[in-house]
Amino acid sequence: LYFLQALEKNHRASEALGLLNALRKEQSLAPQTLADLEVQLHASALRQSGDADAFLQQWNALPDRLKHNTPILQAFAACADALALETKAVQVLSDHLSQFWTPELLDSLAAISSHANDQRIGLCEAWLPQHPDDAALHAALGKLHGLEKNYSKAETLLNRAVSLGPNSQSWETLGNIYTAQQKNEQASTAYANALRLQREQLPLLIGGQSLR
Repeated sequence: LYFLQALEKNHRASEALGLLNALRKEQSLAPQTLADLEVQLHASALRQSGDADAFLQQWNALPDRLKHNTPILQAFAACADALALETKAVQVLSDHLSQFWTPELLDSLAAISSHANDQRIGLCEAWLPQHPDDAALHAALGKLHGLEKNYSKAETLLNRAVSLGPNSQSWETLGNIYTAQQKNEQASTAYANALRLQREQLPLLIGGQSLR
């Protein structure tokens, strides 16, 4: 186990994966520990790939059960984006989300770089009727509209997101949207709320009053 982890830390996760079967045959680790290690190594191997062709080959070789694993999908999206494979990253995430709704992946979807023929806003808007109360979906769509400088729409969506399920990242994104519109007082409150939630304190209303 420690040898495989050492290989991973030295950017040799693919090599560590080749030794995983031997560890599995030894049955020296609990099944869940082994499963977690497999996910960890595959995610690291994707992150450590610096070549687009090799990266895609590595992805295509993954078993289907791992292609639907959330940490692996998050690693895939981030690496695909870094390798200028933004369209592929969107396709893989959207295909998964259409079959297995996983709100944790929406932040990864929104984090992909803007690119030609970017379909993410349309995809998220198509999901809204099916998931009208999903805070992560509203936050992702708000962030995407903000990138398009559609600040009014972004503000509405992000306010809905923080009312459905407030988190520090959504409040920070809302603060950025207010700042872009020179709504400095609202921006200050939104940024303060991002910090307050990290400290497990109640957020303030934009007017400055406590939600309590």
